[in-house]
Amino acid sequence: MPSIACKILASLDFDVIDLSIDYARVMRIKNSSIDFVCKLNEREYPDLDRLFDATAPFPIDTGELLDGLETLFDLMDRDNCAVVKLEFMSDCIRIASQPMERGKYSFDYSSDEMETPEKDFTVGLNLSFFLEAVKHNKRFDKLMVSCAGPVKPFLMSSLSGYDNHVLMPVKIKW
Repeated sequence: MPSIACKILASLDFDVIDLSIDYARVMRIKNSSIDFVCKLNEREYPDLDRLFDATAPFPIDTGELLDGLETLFDLMDRDNCAVVKLEFMSDCIRIASQPMERGKYSFDYSSDEMETPEKDFTVGLNLSFFLEAVKHNKRFDKLMVSCAGPVKPFLMSSLSGYDNHVLMPVKIKW
């Protein structure tokens, strides 16, 4: 619904309304003093296709990813600034913790369905945000993961494409 329509409706004072939406995606709100009609937007929001290059996403096992990230979380400081490093290599993805006094931990993930990047690259992600996105999708066996470069957004979605999570990269110096 257009934002102007929302503002108009919010300003009205009425108790009983008749709300209908027809197949032509037209919404009609009617009561004794007003008959309001507006066309619903037919776009898909958010439009994530414009954010990402045409890189083929690949499936990753949700349970394996969650176990590895939780181990990283246990080893790292419990603050909101913990960062993990994802190294996209020709044969695997390595997810590693920052080197700290508690030690360093990393795990590799490889898949036959993984598309080899043109050039190896590294992406830093906030561990808390990454872990929450994976926990939100733990009901799925596999997640689709896509990233086009070190300063490009990291996209994680369900196989259906309904649940999308965009994680913005963090600069890393290790």
